[in-house]
Amino acid sequence: MSIRPLHLLIFILILAACKSLSKKDQPMQPNNAVKIKPSTEMPIPSLPMTGDYADDWKIVDSLERVGLFKSALEKVEAIGARAKNDKNSQQTVKALLFRGKYITQLEEDGLTKAINLMEAEAKTARQPEKSVLQSLLGQLYSTYLQSQGWNLQQRTPIPDGEGGDILTWSAAQVERHALELYVASVSQDALLQSIPMEQFRDITTPSANDTVDNKALRSTLFDLMAHRALEHFSNDRNYLTEPAYAFKLDQEVAFGDVAEFVAAKFETRDSTSGKWLAIKTLQRIVALQMPAQRGPGGAALVDAELARLQFALNNSTLENKNSLYQKALEKLQRTYSNKANNAEIVHALASHLYSLDTGDKGKNAIAAAGMLEDVILAMVESSIREKDYPYGVKLCARLLRQIQQPIITTNVEQANLPDKSILVQVGFRNVKKIWVKLVKDDFDPTKWNRRDGEDQFKILNSRKPLSSKTWEIQDPGDYQDHKTEIALDSLPFGHYWLFVSNNAAFDAKNGPVTYSDFAVSNIAAVSYNEAGQTEFVRADRNSGAPLPDVKLDFFQNDYNSGRQRLTNAGSATSNRDGFAKGNIPQNISVQVRASIGNDTLWIGN
Repeated sequence: MSIRPLHLLIFILILAACKSLSKKDQPMQPNNAVKIKPSTEMPIPSLPMTGDYADDWKIVDSLERVGLFKSALEKVEAIGARAKNDKNSQQTVKALLFRGKYITQLEEDGLTKAINLMEAEAKTARQPEKSVLQSLLGQLYSTYLQSQGWNLQQRTPIPDGEGGDILTWSAAQVERHALELYVASVSQDALLQSIPMEQFRDITTPSANDTVDNKALRSTLFDLMAHRALEHFSNDRNYLTEPAYAFKLDQEVAFGDVAEFVAAKFETRDSTSGKWLAIKTLQRIVALQMPAQRGPGGAALVDAELARLQFALNNSTLENKNSLYQKALEKLQRTYSNKANNAEIVHALASHLYSLDTGDKGKNAIAAAGMLEDVILAMVESSIREKDYPYGVKLCARLLRQIQQPIITTNVEQANLPDKSILVQVGFRNVKKIWVKLVKDDFDPTKWNRRDGEDQFKILNSRKPLSSKTWEIQDPGDYQDHKTEIALDSLPFGHYWLFVSNNAAFDAKNGPVTYSDFAVSNIAAVSYNEAGQTEFVRADRNSGAPLPDVKLDFFQNDYNSGRQRLTNAGSATSNRDGFAKGNIPQNISVQVRASIGNDTLWIGN
């Protein structure tokens, strides 16, 4: 299932160690700008100019823009003090986040100090900011583990405990603490459910897909906190804290009806298991969206159910989990066919069918494409333009393009015999006709090595073809990969480029174009090493008989000029038995060109 962008808390701490900066304010100038190492995967968003204390935040923004981080920190601290006095939860959290950001930028070991600052504030904070800070701290520890994981895993565990300093913690301790924080962040169910997301508008950024039919999918603070916790519990780092008796999701009820799932008992001896915490959190999320709780089951319930079923599919140990998942989605689609995000159910079902690697793979792909086409057709008939499609329909359109995309691959022998037809293996999907052309050109590495693949393609594709032909392809229309063979007419000695496309113009904008090179030569070559000396054997490619008087030219790569070029590194000629000594210095790489008469073959390194 594609992940829907949700409300994202503005988490703006720099999440990896930065070099200490001068604590003295200095305006950012072109020649002496304060440079901050970008060390987080999360972009730092622009400050919101609306909401509470907007004029104060505009000042912070202006100070940051000119590099006056210390002054910006002082202003943020003043905003934080005011917010606490006003009992303004969201502004208290926002000021704390920006304090952490500037401390990380300004001080040695700033990241550790920022974490300690947030820890101290979280311990004394009142609800609901306490839950928000716990969630943010969990994210911070998780990101710290992501960026520092290798270093953390090299640490030797401390027998007497790891203490309160993150600099001494093992990876398992960091992950364990992140889990504890996320668990705590959703412990106040009733309180968090009573707080509308609107109360935290100043520290959230809306997404275009947060609403369905103008109704928010995350309408309360609990909705947001629970989904953030779920995302962490579902990650792949839970192995760090798994005991031998790790929780296993082996119950079919994980795919069951809403009521059955919510009432199910998932027992475990490992109460810190991320997977167990995830399934328990999903039960709470789904339960809150059940019809008895919030009126008729709506879009938020569909969203929660899709998340639940996808988690069950990803983590279940049952052998029949694919069929359970498919049946559950089919029932979900029938039940909520009139919901605005029903297209998301169709997308999940079609994605699953298309991915199944079974004997009915072709039938599954046809069924998936049919469902997706029906969704798109309904939009077209409603005169809705593609750019205005709802989120789920956009997902369906993207998957349909992927399923229907034409694909061509080719495979041809690197060297072929003259005056004999040449077989080419063609792989294809969703292609009924191919255009084939041949271009002849000398294969000179000094000529082609200076050009990238795109440039080389343009030059060769613009050449007048030596020959061209079309083939009808027997495509069964099952959206699957297939292979066939075509035979090229015999060719004289030389080097050739084979182009194959689904359009006569060989235009990559209008479909796939593949090209590959091959040689036509009577020379066969074998190299081997004997007593530190490279030796070569030359033979007739057709009969295998020794091939005398074949000249070998050796070329060494030279990068001293700033670009790759080949310099001559010697030559040799094969004797009557086809043998030739390379006379190549040891431990160097060379390219070898073999030639006799008008027959030339480059044989690689």
